Amino acid sequence: MKKTGLFFAALAAAAIVVSPVAVSAEETYKEGWIQGNKGWWYQLEDGDYYKDGIYYIEEGEESVPYMFDENGYMTTGWYYDYDDAYNGGSWYYSDSHGVLQKGWQKIDGTWYYFDWSMACDGSRWIYGDNDTEGTKYWFEPSGAMITGWYNYAPYSTYGDWVYCNSDGSAYDGWLKENGKWYYLNKGDMIASGTIYYCKAADGSTYYDTSAHSQYDDKGNWIGRDEIIDKYYFGRDGVMVEGWYYTEYEDGTGYKTNSWLYANGGVVKSGWVKSGNDWYYTNRDGYMLRDTRVYMGDYDETIDENAPKAPEYDDYRKDNGYIDWDAYDAAYEKYQKDYRAYRAANTYVFDANGKMVTGWYGSKNTYGTTWYYCDSDGSAHDGWVKDGGNWYYIERGLMLRNQYTPDGFFVDNNGVCK
Repeated sequence: MKKTGLFFAALAAAAIVVSPVAVSAEETYKEGWIQGNKGWWYQLEDGDYYKDGIYYIEEGEESVPYMFDENGYMTTGWYYDYDDAYNGGSWYYSDSHGVLQKGWQKIDGTWYYFDWSMACDGSRWIYGDNDTEGTKYWFEPSGAMITGWYNYAPYSTYGDWVYCNSDGSAYDGWLKENGKWYYLNKGDMIASGTIYYCKAADGSTYYDTSAHSQYDDKGNWIGRDEIIDKYYFGRDGVMVEGWYYTEYEDGTGYKTNSWLYANGGVVKSGWVKSGNDWYYTNRDGYMLRDTRVYMGDYDETIDENAPKAPEYDDYRKDNGYIDWDAYDAAYEKYQKDYRAYRAANTYVFDANGKMVTGWYGSKNTYGTTWYYCDSDGSAHDGWVKDGGNWYYIERGLMLRNQYTPDGFFVDNNGVCK
């Protein structure tokens, strides 16, 4: 959200002077305009006069709006109407005849919008005649219509940027500048965020900050459009290409950080080779770090090739009875094959996200957890000898202070006794 400004420092308000006249209850007056040595004011029949607000005055067949200051004088040019209740106010503009202006006004070469007060510091949808969709515009704190780039937070590290067309309408969509890609959502630059490339139910495609909802003929929500690709934009608004590092600190001071990878701007999910090392990114493109994972949890196609458990009916004989010996043998083989398959598709990643081969110790508050992977990165499953000692590895994880599946005891250091 953009902040709302309350004053326009570069402009001068109409002069504030004493009240036009003193009124006696016994006197009657002719209603109309009166010019005093301090300006124009409007006399009412009861001797009162308009002040401190907008008033419509009948002029022929028209009702013409005028702004009067707190002393009753008609304002011309810029006027700031202060409201004690809100500790602030709004800017108004009247022409040289005092007629209060509404809509688009070009003043000293700059465009402003009034309704009746000036639109300032932020965005606004403006509708023309018979215009049901409207057009979004952005305005500086001064109220000036923005064209091109504008930064609402010039003192912050990365700013708060918007971009508008030369006619002031908010730019929407992809923008390439100086060889870098940006995305503007109705003028608002996407920063530290994601843009989705989606496919609608009718086959059409679009880019947006989220996939659109789908509804049935009765208006019931039935899901969202398909997300084809995701694009991530850094804190500076530039589309990410390659690895991107980001940090986050919550309100309690707890800090986290992460690495994201994009290929051609598209957030990549899966294996990434960087130099001579392998890394893996999840569905959102973030690098897995300091963890052991079964890849079937991230890639659904892996489970499709996993060994399948035998069915009872596969071992039913002609007489209707099940050959339990054959079934049990098949099930035992399935368990062995499935365990091997899980291990072959389980990997360990170190604190820097690199795929582990050999030993890796993950340190935490409670000590160090040890892992061991084969030379191809897959989790080792079974015994391994190192330095004259035997250790038992269960799908990459070294067992400690327990019995192994084949009945041997390993101590707190994982050494077989």
